[in-house]
Amino acid sequence: MSRKNWLGLIPLLVLLLLSFSNAIVTFWTDWLWFEETGYPVLFTRSFFAEVWLTCVFGAVFFVGVYGNALLARALARRMPHHFVETLFEIPQLETLRAGLRWILLAGSLVLSYLVGTWAGGQWDIYLLQQNAVAFGMADPLFGRDIGFYFFTLPFYQFLYS
Repeated sequence: MSRKNWLGLIPLLVLLLLSFSNAIVTFWTDWLWFEETGYPVLFTRSFFAEVWLTCVFGAVFFVGVYGNALLARALARRMPHHFVETLFEIPQLETLRAGLRWILLAGSLVLSYLVGTWAGGQWDIYLLQQNAVAFGMADPLFGRDIGFYFFTLPFYQFLYS
């Protein structure tokens, strides 16, 4: 790369650093606080649970959405198209068809990122379910342990939503 290209990247790198600076400062402050209180394992457990949920839900959503989009596109190619050519013409249709795969990929990635970050925000519900304990008292109506309603049911509601 020439020197001119490198100089063009510097503002982009500064903008990228500034956009993530709040997240970096928050992460570092939380880490120092948990270290000071003597519970860094709680911080790492919640952080890795959030990262895991973000990656898994984002990946599953991406496979589902992008796979369905590609399948729909492949099935649409097999179907005969009946257009009345005298009604209207779309000259940019061929250009759009060439870039449709990239449009589908970009849209699927953006949606997967949004779903993944939403799921990562539910790390507390996930950890409650993973560390559930029995209360030792049954619900009089359904006969389930009361701990189910505090730990497992919110996780099922998260999965359902």
